Amino acid sequence: VSADDGDILVNLETVIRDGIRELGMEMHPAKTRHYGPGQRKTVTGLDIGNVRLRPSRAFRKKAAALVRMAIKYPEKMAYHRDRINGHLAFWYDVDPADQDLAKLLAGMGLDEWALRVSAAANDEIPF
Repeated sequence: VSADDGDILVNLETVIRDGIRELGMEMHPAKTRHYGPGQRKTVTGLDIGNVRLRPSRAFRKKAAALVRMAIKYPEKMAYHRDRINGHLAFWYDVDPADQDLAKLLAGMGLDEWALRVSAAANDEIPF
């Protein structure tokens, strides 16, 4: 929930908490976050505070590190290739126009997929 006025959010949280309590449930305090302007907003591992929805920074860094390892040590990382491709597929599902993703896909030899991402980033129709 987002608003320009913090007081509205405090009142809205009370309304939501009361409504949830009437249903016989309660909000988990560790899962309730309050973000201010300029803070990175992450919900279920997705960065929602930017212009577009993206995987979290930590996820993107991990995927990039796995790709670098796969490029540097292809024999050792062959066993993990499906897992790495799964990370890249998730990233593609969340943000199919990310140029960083296109570079990683190209590094993994997935050139056709990388072209689709680049085309989406440039607002072109892929294929």
